[in-house]
Amino acid sequence: MDVDNLHKRYYLNKSGWVDGTTQFKRMIETRLSPEYKILDIGAGKDSNHNYKGCVRCVVGIDISEDVLDNSNLDEAYQCCVTSMPFEDNCFDLAFADYTIEHLPEPIKAAQEIYRVLKPGGIFIIRAPNLLHYTVLISRFTPYSLHILLRAKLQGKQEEDTFKTYYRCNTQRQVKQVFEKAGFTLEHLEMVEKEPSYLMKWGWTFMLGLFYERLVNSTKWLENFRANIFAVFRKG
Repeated sequence: MDVDNLHKRYYLNKSGWVDGTTQFKRMIETRLSPEYKILDIGAGKDSNHNYKGCVRCVVGIDISEDVLDNSNLDEAYQCCVTSMPFEDNCFDLAFADYTIEHLPEPIKAAQEIYRVLKPGGIFIIRAPNLLHYTVLISRFTPYSLHILLRAKLQGKQEEDTFKTYYRCNTQRQVKQVFEKAGFTLEHLEMVEKEPSYLMKWGWTFMLGLFYERLVNSTKWLENFRANIFAVFRKG
């Protein structure tokens, strides 16, 4: 079975279907305003997000110096999210796309994000769910195997694979961590899309398709969906 044809048949050609990245970007874009100063946490070198020119200023941070070459940013800083070189109350909106799983101190990070946001400021996250099969496998395999599997299944290089901690990667943990920092939860949903980690072979794709259909069939199984999408507001 050809994976590309399967992907088109079950996802791309379906009316109204959008991939997870598009859905997450829409969550951000619908909340932007031209006068905003926004913060991309974990921007890296090649971000999926380009809001430069759509808002007053786009600032990005990352622990990797690659962020300094990110052309989607007006300003770039190599730093850790737990210690950012910004004044209090300076950003209107911040987002983290697949970043919080890499934080060894999520509560400290949440407090720092709260500090740099203006009152009423918005923080939006997409994060992998600890109870999803991809994360469960990841947690119990060595880091060297992560590098090998990402290279084999997704074509990712070693420098694109960062250590994960998964200390804020369930619905409950996300709520607890960010509400403890002072945020108010505005929206949270569990999202399962196409089996992107299983698109190497037709048979693995079909297994992923079965899983996707199952966990999306009822709210009772939402805790086993792949990703957490959440929107918080600073009070």
